[in-house]
This record gives sequence, structure tokens and C-alpha cells, in this order.
Amino acid sequence: MITHDMTRTASPSHTPAHDSAPSVPLVARIGPNAIICTAEVLRDRVGVAKAEALLAEGTGRTFRTLPDAMVDEAEVRALVRTCLAHLGPRQTRAVLREAGQRTAEYLMQHRIPRPVQWLLKGLPATLGVRVLSNAMARHAWTFAGSGHFHVRYTPAPEFRVDDCPLCRGLTLEAPICDFYAGTFEELLARLVRRDTSVAQVESAACGGTSCRYEVRWS
Repeated sequence: MITHDMTRTASPSHTPAHDSAPSVPLVARIGPNAIICTAEVLRDRVGVAKAEALLAEGTGRTFRTLPDAMVDEAEVRALVRTCLAHLGPRQTRAVLREAGQRTAEYLMQHRIPRPVQWLLKGLPATLGVRVLSNAMARHAWTFAGSGHFHVRYTPAPEFRVDDCPLCRGLTLEAPICDFYAGTFEELLARLVRRDTSVAQVESAACGGTSCRYEVRWS
């Protein structure tokens, strides 16, 4: 069993028992990496001062007050909107994708046990991807917020987030939920098959019915 989630330190009230999702909280929450890793990438890409200004405008936080437990999904959404307003879609997508990649790295270092990682790497890709995807689905409560995460095999997996919390209410010309794409891609590339890429092929912000991601192998 894979025992990981997309949080750094989830509060006890949001920790699942026996791999079952907890009762839906009054405020839908997302793991803090969505804020922490985005802030770190902003710092590295645009400098501390501008990153701090974007963080403050979007979330009311500073680098000294980054979250250590799950956050209101509205806070993540506000940070995405702030980045869009000041950086534009292209740079925002790059920031969010790298933040997703850093989130995956954090999960591998702190949430996915080493023996499980070795097991996944030793499995045939068609089996390993199913094991990892099923684990992601079980822990979707940590990253999908009030949205709904689904996995479909075609035969490669296709991920879908209905009522996506990151782009809800936005109207854009191109998808923006690269935080998810970056996280999914990095986990699959590191644990299942190196030549994995993940592309967002449908977005609710672009008129789609959901946010949909295709897993591709070279």
C-alpha cells in the first residue's frame, strides 16, 4: 500500500483512516505544497521582493508565514489569479508546473516509503502506473479540494478533475492547471517510466467540462 498524500503536515482532523477519505469539511482544503512550492518557485524566478508581493496579494502570507497544514482551496485559487494578473498566462503556467514538480519531489522524500518506491520502479510500467494512479485516487482529498478526481485507462492513464478548484471561475484561452500536470508527470516519470509526459488536453477554464490530463509515453 502506498501511504502518501499531497500535504506537508496535515492536521489530525484531515488525516484519513484506513485509506478512506474523511467527511467533507465545511471549507474545502488543499495540501500546503500548492502554496509553499509556488512561493519557492516565484522566489527563484522573479526574486524575493516580487515573490513576497505576489504572495501577500494572493494569500495575505509572507515567507515567514507559509502554511504547515492544509489550506482553504480559495487561497490557492487566489494565488493563481494573482500570478495570472502580474505574470501573464505563459509565465504562470511555467511557475505552476515547476511547483508541481517540486511537490512530487517532496512526496518522494517524505510521503512515499522507499520500499514502495523500489517496488514501483521494479514493476512493469503498465502495472506500476495502475498502482500509483490508484494510490493517487485514494488520496485525492489532499489535492483536489472540492473537485473530483478520476482515473481512466485508455490503456495509458488519463486523469480528470471535475469542478477543478484551481481554475474555477476563470475564462482563459489556454489551460492553467499546470500544478497538477507537473505533479503527475514527475511522480510517473520518477517512479514508473522515465519517458512519461503529462499534458493537459481539456480545461474547464477554456470551455471544457472538466480539467483532463493525458499521460504520454515516448
